[in-house]
Amino acid sequence: MSDRRWNHNTHYHPLTLRLAGSASSALDVGCGEGLLTRKLRSAGFVRVTGRRRRHLYWRYSLTSQAPA
Repeated sequence: MSDRRWNHNTHYHPLTLRLAGSASSALDVGCGEGLLTRKLRSAGFVRVTGRRRRHLYWRYSLTSQAPA
């Protein structure tokens, strides 16, 4: 039996990149292991943004390193 499991995120990466068209920024909400953010980065997405609202924190990141 293979260790490789089906991952819906990985399955839809090509579609996501096609739909993005000529955009230069993206928000990956719930980025998990950062697979899609790495693909977006390699596809030319360059914008990194952060925003804080009261007790709700949003982090938009194009990074492959998860915080420790």
